[in-house]
Amino acid sequence: MKKFLPLAFLTLSMACAQSWTVEGPFRDELLGCQRVGSGQVQCSIKSTYTGSGPTYYGATYYARDTAAYAPDRRRFIASRTTIDGRDVTNATLNVAKANPVTVVYTLDYPAQFDKITMLFVDSGILKEVPIKGGPIKGQGAAQPATPKPAAPAAQPAPAAQPPATINLNAFDISLTGCTLNAKGGYTCTKAEINPKR
Repeated sequence: MKKFLPLAFLTLSMACAQSWTVEGPFRDELLGCQRVGSGQVQCSIKSTYTGSGPTYYGATYYARDTAAYAPDRRRFIASRTTIDGRDVTNATLNVAKANPVTVVYTLDYPAQFDKITMLFVDSGILKEVPIKGGPIKGQGAAQPATPKPAAPAAQPAPAAQPPATINLNAFDISLTGCTLNAKGGYTCTKAEINPKR
């Protein structure tokens, strides 16, 4: 992440735009997420420096700033960031205007899911991100439902209760311990994101 204000997240639906502007200035584009092992997913973005000078000095793409939320509402933080095979998990680098970089974030992510409900990456919030490769069979993937026999006609079925619903488009975001950092953005010690019921 270059320079961003945590409260100014841009939310993107996979049904429409897949690129966003990052303060700094950069333009990012999601290239996609794919399964690379039974418990790992790699998500890639193309990050293009769009400023007035030829080079941006000290761009950061920290793994700890990238998180994925699974359909069961668990959060997974990226463990590694690479650019052209080079580990930049906790490093800064210079990005030339003429040479966009492809950034790969590696996350431990449950094998049974074929999508990421919400992906927080480089100040963008992307919803319903598909995972190429889908769920891994035998790793908790959903099995076909076994049909249940019909109840005898003499016994009426009990009244069904409506299930609780969760609106995946509405979240409460709570940030604590935020301080202004040297780059002009904010660093927070804790962020909590919960879906509204």
